[in-house]
Amino acid sequence: MRPMVRDALTVIIPAHKAAPTLPRAIESVQCQRDAPRIIVVVDGADPDTEAAAHAYTGVRIKVNRDCIGAPASRNAGLALVETEYVAFLDADDYIEGDLHQGMVDAIGQADMVISSWAWEHPSGHRDLIPVSSIKPLMESRDRLAAHWIGTQFFQTGSVGWRTDYLRRIGGWDVSLRKGQDFEVGLRSILSGGRIEANRKGLAVHVNHEAPTRITKIKTASVIEDHQRVLRQVEEYAEKSRHRDLMRVALGQRYYQLACNCFIEGTPDEGQWALSQARRLGISGHQGSFQHRLACYAVGLERKQYLGRIVATIKSGVKQMLSVE
Repeated sequence: MRPMVRDALTVIIPAHKAAPTLPRAIESVQCQRDAPRIIVVVDGADPDTEAAAHAYTGVRIKVNRDCIGAPASRNAGLALVETEYVAFLDADDYIEGDLHQGMVDAIGQADMVISSWAWEHPSGHRDLIPVSSIKPLMESRDRLAAHWIGTQFFQTGSVGWRTDYLRRIGGWDVSLRKGQDFEVGLRSILSGGRIEANRKGLAVHVNHEAPTRITKIKTASVIEDHQRVLRQVEEYAEKSRHRDLMRVALGQRYYQLACNCFIEGTPDEGQWALSQARRLGISGHQGSFQHRLACYAVGLERKQYLGRIVATIKSGVKQMLSVE
């Protein structure tokens, strides 16, 4: 194996039917003051996406013969990296500022570096998740893990890695169908990875409902994935010095999962997740005052069900107005 190029970073972009959005992702990386290397992994036979990648100089392109999914595509790109550091960016997301140079500057002796990110809604409104919110927690592995589990984890594009370290812990878990960024970050924290914070730049995660986006995964599958990951965390929590803190975080995570199940119309899975939250000590309801008030009035399941109906009506009205 070739020696790693020191103090350099490679960005891996898995891309599947991403021709419309891939140019923005690539350009946002290349416009940085010290642009990193880029590897685009085209997942499956996809001439349009491959052509979009070939339009840019300095981009290495790997094409998967079959469609193997984003986690496996990230691992395929990771196997090609020749730089000391690596980061990942989804093809429909983008970055702002000198995010990746900031990662290189900040990582020091650490194994993983976390940056600020924003959740961008179709309206253009953003929910900002600043790295400053977790910087005080980095001195305690348990406290950081609890925050990552129960409150907020950081999104794929906002995390950079020491390449050798990510390979050593096994890269991305290809068996998970959703939440792989949550799992790999948590695995790194619990395995004792050293973590730093980068205050430069911003990763922007674009929330949309394009037909090519893999978001509509069967809830039963998501439950199975959560069961496996959170069961491992609970085993760790039972031996932790901060057992109660970790159990509360796990309960919060199950409560969030219950909310998602109810709003997707899978009440049996929702009731199971809610029972796990109660078992771990979460009483009452979590979230905004309005959410808690509505839940106390009609119950969590019915509140989420009504929310789904309202969202469907709003979407239908919006489509009618756009047609007119």
